[in-house]
Amino acid sequence: TYGDKYPELKTPEGRTKALKRGQWATSELIAYLGLCEQLNLDPLNQKGSFSGAMGPGQFMPTSFVRYGVDGDADGVRNPFSMNDMLASIANYLTLAGWDSASETAQRQAVWSYNHHEVYVNSVLNLAAELASPPADPAVPGVTPAPAIEPAATPAPAAAPAVTTVQ
Repeated sequence: TYGDKYPELKTPEGRTKALKRGQWATSELIAYLGLCEQLNLDPLNQKGSFSGAMGPGQFMPTSFVRYGVDGDADGVRNPFSMNDMLASIANYLTLAGWDSASETAQRQAVWSYNHHEVYVNSVLNLAAELASPPADPAVPGVTPAPAIEPAATPAPAAAPAVTTVQ
């Protein structure tokens, strides 16, 4: 039977968790279908992650609906457009409290998106590397920015709500 294949559904907690995941998945599907309709895309031909994240920014459909920005001023918010994706990521991080002058604020903003230290440290190291001039052996004194040391990341005080599956 179905319960034998999924024993966690035999408990009230398991059924509650499954119902919550089902509601989450339904809301993502509805948002995805709405985006496909707006963009005149065939929903069966789009590529994304196994969990439904789409486009180069890997936004979940409901997150793109919430935080997506028209970055190229063509009148369309498109999660598959590089300009829109970059503007949307910047919008999300800004709303999550990103402050270029504060590593703590940067850490909290990235943490609001992904609650994993390795991810947060990787993003901040990449941001520091991109912000610094490239190392050029022909130019004395030009070196890349030092790597940011891993630190404990506190949960953000008022970060945007991002729907995730537990």
